[in-house]
Amino acid sequence: MECRTSRRADSPRGAASGGVGAVAASNFYSQSNAANVTYANDVTHGWQNRPDEWTMSASVQQEVSRGIAVNVAYYRTWFGNLTVAQNTAIPASGYDQYCVNVPASTAYPGFGGTPLCNLYDPQPQYQGEATYLVQKASNFSCSGSNNAPGCGNESDVYTGIEATVTARLRRLFLQGVVTAGHEVTNYCVQVNSPQDLSWVSNPSPLSSSIIEFTDNNAASNPNRGSVQATNDAVPCYINPPWYQNLEFKMAAVYTLPWWKIKLSANEQNLSSIPLQATYSFKSSNVTFLPGAAAGHTTLNGPCTTCKVEVIPPETMFPFGRDNQLDFRVARECLVRERWKIEPTADFYKILNASPTLSISTAFNTTAPGVAGAWRNSPGFFQAA
Repeated sequence: MECRTSRRADSPRGAASGGVGAVAASNFYSQSNAANVTYANDVTHGWQNRPDEWTMSASVQQEVSRGIAVNVAYYRTWFGNLTVAQNTAIPASGYDQYCVNVPASTAYPGFGGTPLCNLYDPQPQYQGEATYLVQKASNFSCSGSNNAPGCGNESDVYTGIEATVTARLRRLFLQGVVTAGHEVTNYCVQVNSPQDLSWVSNPSPLSSSIIEFTDNNAASNPNRGSVQATNDAVPCYINPPWYQNLEFKMAAVYTLPWWKIKLSANEQNLSSIPLQATYSFKSSNVTFLPGAAAGHTTLNGPCTTCKVEVIPPETMFPFGRDNQLDFRVARECLVRERWKIEPTADFYKILNASPTLSISTAFNTTAPGVAGAWRNSPGFFQAA
């Protein structure tokens, strides 16, 4: 039973007796702290103009022999009506290119040591200028009437397949599953600066936030409101390999001919986690290319400490696959005609595998094993 008591917020006894008191509605709908953002009419009005998500699946099942069946399925999910936010206060020519000087890793040769370029920062005269127009990404698509430099087609598509074999034999049940899939994202469209053709910050097709672009000015704008002010530069095109997301799972249950003892086992061969290296940098770590505006030697963007991905996400998997084998013994005990109990004994991770499930992703040159070092594993125990 649940009992609740309530009191009106505008009750005379409200605040004095511990209530919330009367509502001060004068600023309830105030937009004084909102960012200077305008939404195009075809984003907020009209039929089929809002961002959408479509999912399609198809499967075929066939019994190949008595008690044995095969099922093959195909899955596809894609996002439509993607939106972007263009900072109309800064022209495309109002940005200067710079490179981030990433230090070389001594513990893991081959990582770092190469400048990351094609990053752009607003010129000093545009510092703090932020007037955003949220519009459809299709406005920047290449077509017969639009072949401007930097045009392109934004897309976010997941494709997956699954194959299942099930066998129901005398006292034996077997099931095997193979799955694979990947999500391909392409945000390589110039909306603000040429940086958009190489890097994108926090793409989120269905997010209510407008931050689906590299926001270089939000934090320095006093009226930024809730506009997110991060600048984590991620490659604008990510295409993970199919093979890395390949997973195998198998289950078997066998009932012994005596004492109703059941033996069961589950085997899983799961994909490895990807290697990620996020480098945090400040103005002292960047070099502006020749042609930058006079006096443009430090970053004018929002981040005191900016971030950039040293390794393209979902491309390297050095930690090996996760192989798990679990085993169970159970016995069915009849207590009464309509009552029974089934005590079980479970044995998890029989192979005593210890795969890497998580790592420190902050790229640095700290020696392995030292607190905060890149690729350190927290070493926590995975619960069964």
